[in-house]
Amino acid sequence: MENTSLKNHAAVCLLTVGLGAAVGLVLWLFLQVVSLGTSLIWQILPAGPTSYGDSPYQSFSTYAGNPYMIDLDTLVEEGLVTKEQLDSFDWGSN
Repeated sequence: MENTSLKNHAAVCLLTVGLGAAVGLVLWLFLQVVSLGTSLIWQILPAGPTSYGDSPYQSFSTYAGNPYMIDLDTLVEEGLVTKEQLDSFDWGSN
């Protein structure tokens, strides 16, 4: 007997590392869109700290978050750090 429970449905996959610091907002929007549609299957790929080649599949930790995904503007908006504190760091040339 053929299993037709997944017939004519879409699957959605999201690679969060490519989102950078906007991951919080984009992930929230992604979940809103998925919940409104007919996608019964969705997956969020690994979001841990990356190592060689920035591959999400070569993470140093299963439990730690990726520091690339921290939205510094949100931290300022929430009063967790000040703009002056962020400006005091040398973030490099790129």
